[in-house]
Amino acid sequence: MQNLNNTIQGIIDLEQTKSDRTLNTTIAIAGVGLATSQIASAVILAQPNDYQQHLRFRAEVFSWSVGIGIFFAVLIFISLRFRR
Repeated sequence: MQNLNNTIQGIIDLEQTKSDRTLNTTIAIAGVGLATSQIASAVILAQPNDYQQHLRFRAEVFSWSVGIGIFFAVLIFISLRFRR
């Protein structure tokens, strides 16, 4: 009975480790996406423009930063999957 209990506990520990690894990967991908999105928007907004206060320009900056963030998040996702 003790061996069966230890085997079940070992299986539970392995599944918990897999779940933790998946969570860490997801957090890493989201962090890279958010960080690159923020950097992209900061770089775009730092460029000298006469129309920085217009809503159209801000929407364009937002869309570019989200696109860049998604691109790098997908890139990290692919590289992490390829590494395993």
